[in-house]
Amino acid sequence: PTYTPPRGNGHKFLDGIHCTDYLLGQFVDKLQSSQILDNTTVFITSDHGVFNVSLIKDLFGANIDVHQLFGLIINGHAFDKSLPLGLYDMPPLLLDALEIDTNVNFINGKPIDKIKPDRFILRESDMISGLKNSVDCHEDSVISPPYDKCEVDRLITKTWQHAASFSNYKHDDDAINPQFELVASLKNNQSVFTINDESQLDLFLLEGYPVTSHERKFHDHLFLLVYDTHFNQILERSAFRLVPNHDDFFKQALRRHKDNEHAVFLIMTEGSKHSETKQEWIDLFEQLNSQYFNYPDKPYLAILKFKENTPVIQEWKAKDYQDIKVSIDDFNQYD
Repeated sequence: PTYTPPRGNGHKFLDGIHCTDYLLGQFVDKLQSSQILDNTTVFITSDHGVFNVSLIKDLFGANIDVHQLFGLIINGHAFDKSLPLGLYDMPPLLLDALEIDTNVNFINGKPIDKIKPDRFILRESDMISGLKNSVDCHEDSVISPPYDKCEVDRLITKTWQHAASFSNYKHDDDAINPQFELVASLKNNQSVFTINDESQLDLFLLEGYPVTSHERKFHDHLFLLVYDTHFNQILERSAFRLVPNHDDFFKQALRRHKDNEHAVFLIMTEGSKHSETKQEWIDLFEQLNSQYFNYPDKPYLAILKFKENTPVIQEWKAKDYQDIKVSIDDFNQYD
């Protein structure tokens, strides 16, 4: 049915809201009449708050400024609805509603019994009008409440940095003598990274998200695979771009594994269309004793190890901007 307000000044946006409400009601009624709700939990949420644009102001008033997200849980357990909840609390909330015990930890999400009334909700800093801009934004200063805009930005960046540390890994018991094939190319989607003929590139993560072939088509990447030669195990697959903060993510990846005497860092690049060499990346590789890093002007491929906290690097020099192709079956030859 079409929604028509009493004054008759209908609008398709209002019709859309009420149509969604009507269809959602039908859906829930069908679940109930079919007795599906007898053993089913339903969670409904919006994905954003109200946009502060002229159309919304015209329809709902000039002072509307709502960032809260709508949430509805059916057949879940009762809880204090006044607690400050975020969308990232949905996973632990649903696990509690389904009475599932787990030892999983989330970056920000908390179960209801762990949330305090004075909790600070982390969200995009430009949505928090009350935050003050800090005159001095020092990266080495301690983050503590009350937070200013600089600290919120740093917290969000820390969240991305933490997400970037996660990667899928496979323990291959049969790969006692793995064969690595690597091709570093200046062309997007043309680099190759295989272990025993199995491609690894679709398993790399950038800021916690998979690096798809679509991403590789339009963006340049630096890939880092960390391999444990003792356990024949991949410890991390991370991807980076020549953008702010990603050099810090790369440094964090090195710190995570540099104390492991069996860790080998395989570094490879792809693409050169959209980036320019950043000084922070040049400085970083100089600290690793690199002689040939000049990406994205030229492709780059290297093997890095740490001996008593000292970087030991084996590099392949690009010739006339051609692809660098390397086969590796024994890392001991690069000691």
